Amino acid sequence: MCLLYYLIPLFLFHPVDDTHADHELRWGQIGHYVTGDIHQPLHVGTGDDRGGNDVRVQWMGENSNLHRVWDSDMINSYQLSFTELTRKINHPTEEQITRWQQATVRDWAMESKSYRDQVYDLPDNRRIGWEYRYKYFDIVEKRLLQAGVRLAGVLNDIYGK
Repeated sequence: MCLLYYLIPLFLFHPVDDTHADHELRWGQIGHYVTGDIHQPLHVGTGDDRGGNDVRVQWMGENSNLHRVWDSDMINSYQLSFTELTRKINHPTEEQITRWQQATVRDWAMESKSYRDQVYDLPDNRRIGWEYRYKYFDIVEKRLLQAGVRLAGVLNDIYGK
């Protein structure tokens, strides 16, 4: 079950110390789980494989599952620091920023769903690696960038910037 189902009640009904740090931590967690996770295509998967967790694959010769490949294996295979990855992908146009921030949460989910055919494009032996990454890493980069741009928009709306 999605962690969001556990987080929302915690945020809504748990007494909190209304400190600045507590406030930032809570919004950071909601931002990650709501804004970030919906951009991962397997979080709106087929509904019958636990978001790709039940799809066993060999990733670069190691046992994995499709969800993990899209969550971290493809990204980690580049061996970039977070700073290097950010520099690599952080080049949205003003038009993209405007369009992406105007989209609804439903739009975000439908975008992720639109990548389903590519995500599940697996060979019969389920061995994936360099070729799969080459074909589909642009989706990972785009979804990371969209999530970041949209999270910035959400935070700007919240804090009036």
